[in-house]
Amino acid sequence: MRLLSAGMRIIYAGLLKAAGDMVAGVEVWVQAQQQLGIQSDIPALAVAVCCGGDWADIELPAEDGGALLQLALNCSNPDTATAAARRMPALLEPGVARSLLLTAATRQHSKAVKHMRGSIFEAIFLELPGAQQLSNNAVLDNLHKATTSGRAFEFVYRLQNLPAAAGISSAEATSLLQEAFSVIPPGEAADWAIRDLVEFSQAVSEPNSAEVAELLHAAAEHCCAAPADHSVKCLAFKALRDLPAAQQLSSEQVLQPLKVVVPSNARCTDALCQLPAAQQLSSKAVAQLLQAAAQGRSLQCMEKIC
Repeated sequence: MRLLSAGMRIIYAGLLKAAGDMVAGVEVWVQAQQQLGIQSDIPALAVAVCCGGDWADIELPAEDGGALLQLALNCSNPDTATAAARRMPALLEPGVARSLLLTAATRQHSKAVKHMRGSIFEAIFLELPGAQQLSNNAVLDNLHKATTSGRAFEFVYRLQNLPAAAGISSAEATSLLQEAFSVIPPGEAADWAIRDLVEFSQAVSEPNSAEVAELLHAAAEHCCAAPADHSVKCLAFKALRDLPAAQQLSSEQVLQPLKVVVPSNARCTDALCQLPAAQQLSSKAVAQLLQAAAQGRSLQCMEKIC
């Protein structure tokens, strides 16, 4: 604080360089600058990383993605490091991933290290020439295996880039997601894993409105099955809500998952109420939903509906 009061500042380039050099505690500078209200060129995402904020929904920029993950893994907060480990497969090549693994190990982030090891080995395997010759059935089979073992979030982005992934139909991708909702226990890890699968299905074959309606219902039941002491951000549910086909759903298709979430889940209720079809619900349907929210003693859900 004394150094900051004396006029010393840390800028974005300096922050990333220090993190790249594995300087311990560099995030403390950002935290102190935030506490003192000091303006800087450090973007909001980097501030969130340093201050332990919620950056799960923020898209990593292509240019600085690796550097920001390095920053997160270099932080002393193990939760920040674990969140970075979960986001690695979307962006990074094996060589960069190995460097990040070293950073996580140096900072003794054991949970992040455990999470990263499998994804690095799989990334290296999928870069082998033979992986490029896999059939779409082989890719699907591997995705099913990854899903049933609860490791979809470590594998899905690499498989998405294989040539055979382009041959996966929307029906096959929907079936994979249905399986994920049925076999992966609710919780934070499941939320990330299934969110990744939703993005994968959109990338290989855009689901139609009927498929999205089925998946929203399955997602609603999955979110509501999470233990009361689990803080689930409903990332998978929101990813489904944001699909183009979701904007074409009928009011009846939106009503079904709403009936599931209204008694107990305000986040999912809010997500569904943002769809165009929710604005077309009949007064009778709204009355039913309000009654369900009242029976579930969910004031937040009632507020979303009203």
